[in-house]
Amino acid sequence: LIAIEVDGPFHFISLLTDKSKKILNGSTLLKQRLLAAAGWKVISIPYFEWNALSDQLEKKEYLEGLLNEAGLNTSTAEHS
Repeated sequence: LIAIEVDGPFHFISLLTDKSKKILNGSTLLKQRLLAAAGWKVISIPYFEWNALSDQLEKKEYLEGLLNEAGLNTSTAEHS
């Protein structure tokens, strides 16, 4: 089982000493731990990483990379 979650700005907190560093907040971490304990592989897509991708090809490659890391082989999937 795989859960894919796009984590928007409200899923993160910033450090007081470094506002540019974003870390997942407690409720998001708890949700991910609960899903993992139930047997799910959780794939998190931070909004700032997604927004930094410039085009559809980069987004596709980014998603394929995450799925490959989760153990899904996307190289055999049909590509358009």
